[in-house]
Amino acid sequence: MDDKPPLATNPTADTADPVKAEQRLLLALQAANQGLWDWDLQSRQGYFSPSYYAMLGYRPGDFPSDFEGWKVLVHPDDLDTLLADLEELADSGRDLFEHTFRLRHRQGGWRRIIGRGLVAGRDADGRPTRLVGISIDVTEQTLAEDALHESEARFRAIFDNIQEGILIHDIDTGAILATNQRACALFATTESKLLASSMQDLSSGEPPYSQAEAVYWMMLAAAGDPQTFEWQAKDSTGRLFWAEITMRRAVLAGQERLLAVVRDISHRKEQEAELRHNLEQQVQLNKKIEEAQNQLLQSEKMASIGQLAAGVAHELNNPIGFVHSNVNTLEHYLQDLFAIVDAAASDGEGSDATQRLDAVRRLIEEKDYAFVKTDVAELMAESKDGLERVRKIVQDLKDFSRVGDSEWQLADVHVGIDSTLNIVWNELKYKCTVNKVYGDLPKIQCLPSQLNQVFMNLLVNAGQAIKTKGEITIRTGADDESVWIEVADNGSGISKDNLKRIFDPFFTTKPVGKGTGLGLSLSFNIVHKHHGRIDVESEEGKGSTFRITLPIQPPAPALDPGATVVAE
Repeated sequence: MDDKPPLATNPTADTADPVKAEQRLLLALQAANQGLWDWDLQSRQGYFSPSYYAMLGYRPGDFPSDFEGWKVLVHPDDLDTLLADLEELADSGRDLFEHTFRLRHRQGGWRRIIGRGLVAGRDADGRPTRLVGISIDVTEQTLAEDALHESEARFRAIFDNIQEGILIHDIDTGAILATNQRACALFATTESKLLASSMQDLSSGEPPYSQAEAVYWMMLAAAGDPQTFEWQAKDSTGRLFWAEITMRRAVLAGQERLLAVVRDISHRKEQEAELRHNLEQQVQLNKKIEEAQNQLLQSEKMASIGQLAAGVAHELNNPIGFVHSNVNTLEHYLQDLFAIVDAAASDGEGSDATQRLDAVRRLIEEKDYAFVKTDVAELMAESKDGLERVRKIVQDLKDFSRVGDSEWQLADVHVGIDSTLNIVWNELKYKCTVNKVYGDLPKIQCLPSQLNQVFMNLLVNAGQAIKTKGEITIRTGADDESVWIEVADNGSGISKDNLKRIFDPFFTTKPVGKGTGLGLSLSFNIVHKHHGRIDVESEEGKGSTFRITLPIQPPAPALDPGATVVAE
């Protein structure tokens, strides 16, 4: 076979210099990574241009230019279809041939080839005897196309399976240009119908979820200001649902578009509504609990006052008793004095001044005027002291209860402790020595009567923990932000098991009828309401120490008068 390809006659060929024309053709094929081939179908011999060999990494003549030598380069999976296509070409009478197959490259691997040919000769029966054509290496193009298709498929899979609905709008008209399957599911419709829908179709239509409002949001987003807003949407069945929509301007495939991401937030809105409802119920419940707590605290306070009433009455009875006795004595002294005065002022007939004076002197001696004069002064002093003691007890009662003071105010903690101590003194004085170790305390914002209730509970409990004789020590101190009050006793102490429960409502270690089990629980609540804390250290047989820490200025919400625990 000649080295030169048998070319068909071409009226446009360079007839002046056919060698140069052939060279130009071969160079062009090589530059385009294409190879020229010419098959004699009867002899099964062929011709491959140098560019054909180069396309597969070979030099001319590296593999035989016959069909048997060439077909070993064909991918086994492609050979049968290639032969079948050639056979079909012979039977169909077609002149054009095109087939895609794979050829092995010299360095390994497969190159994807498109072979395009033309029947250049036929026998008497019309069967092809010669095929001439070119082979084009489209491996890189095919890989790029495959990668593009794979990327598009991957993008579409993500696009369709993302949990948010996506609508791509024309930035000028607002028309929907593309959407994903999630958006179709959200609006219960097909892609074609969704693309033909307007914002009016997809919205409830009720202000502020109308077409005009939708256009407003789209205009803001189209101007380059991304928008996120809640929207009452409508699906194709007329069902309304809540959606959160994020809109922004985006460049997609080189075109300015408006991208809308739609999230179904109906469940979240239902949870928010349920949460608001539960919160309202909780507020109402808290009010009822607060009212019950107020009543409970008031009842406990009255019960505590009742327990102390006998002691207070005894404290009042002593000064009142001797004041009453002194008043009776003073009444007799006045009668005697009036008798002396009357005798001195008498102007009876037959009497002279000497006789009257003698009668007055006898009466002064008889009534022991000198003693009366001295005793009256002592009686008045004792009576004043007794009345002062009564006044002090009454004032302490008033300071303890702080009648009318149910609002937050600045108060002196020491005044509250002292007034409370005087009220409970009858409970303590027969077996307790009270030591007061006061620090320098600022006034604090508080509910004074409620803190006095706490002090009373701690002092009474300390006294009851002392069986015969003992000591109670009251210490106070302060730092920059808080004050602290300690009530310590050397009484019986509290067991470890009971120490965990002492602040539980209705828990008490006292005999039945001796305690309600509410004192420490309510004290804990009062201290907590003051944004403070109450700590306790105790050891059986060695006593207990309760320490209260209170802020000088509680947080603002605590100062709400409506937060008062006890309605005085």
